[in-house]
Amino acid sequence: MDQSEFAEHAGLSRAGVSNAERGQSTPRRSTLKLWALSTGVPLTWIETGEAPSPSGDGASVVRPKGFEPPTF
Repeated sequence: MDQSEFAEHAGLSRAGVSNAERGQSTPRRSTLKLWALSTGVPLTWIETGEAPSPSGDGASVVRPKGFEPPTF
C-alpha cells in the first residue's frame, strides 16, 4: 500500500503521513492508533519496535532492521 492508499484508508492526509515518516512532524498518539488499526500491527510495535510474542511465551518480537520507529 502506498502513502496515498494508506492515508485514505486511515482517514489521514497523504502530506501528514509523509511528514511523519520523514520526521517532519510528531504524530499524536491517536494518529498512531489509526496507523496500528489500519495496518493490523500492535500500537506498541509502532511506538517502540517491540511487541509481545504471538505464541504468548513472554518473549518479544523485534521489528526487522529498516522498520525502526521514527525518531522525533
